[in-house]
Amino acid sequence: KRDLIGVIPDMDGHLNSNKKLLHNNNLDKILEVSGIELLLRPHPQTYNSKSHNIFYKSLNDKYKNLSLSRESRIDEFLSNLSLILTDTNSTVIEQSILCGIPVVFFEEKNEKLDDNIKFFSSDLINTCRNTNEVISTISKIMKMNDHEISSLKDNFFKSLNISFNENITIDDFLNKLKNFN
Repeated sequence: KRDLIGVIPDMDGHLNSNKKLLHNNNLDKILEVSGIELLLRPHPQTYNSKSHNIFYKSLNDKYKNLSLSRESRIDEFLSNLSLILTDTNSTVIEQSILCGIPVVFFEEKNEKLDDNIKFFSSDLINTCRNTNEVISTISKIMKMNDHEISSLKDNFFKSLNISFNENITIDDFLNKLKNFN
């Protein structure tokens, strides 16, 4: 069963703001979805931050189905995930898309996600404005089988005239998005 969700928080995700993905109220609601496990990957620039580490450890202690990843390579982190949940505009979004991993982007205001990626929003790239939308989208994706996920990926790449077997860099991918508009 597809049940491991990678979480990429904003670098300031440890701040106690209810607009952040990692705020306890948001996490409480998201973790109520049965059968999911969250694998949190802090931004590498925060690994040596005492306040970040204290915050991440407190989350790890509070939630039995949330664990911390210290994978140094993003491809290793992505290799076992069902989807990515994030509230930051990071190259991890593009890397996930290139790997065919659905992305759920938590964005209360229309300000962070790259416009070229928003243009191609589909079931592979989901922008959610509130926690309820996040939960609904996660539930929908988690019910999909591998063939359905693969079809999402294939359809997305076909819309960009990209062969999925094509060796493509993130820069090439973003250029194809920009040139498509």
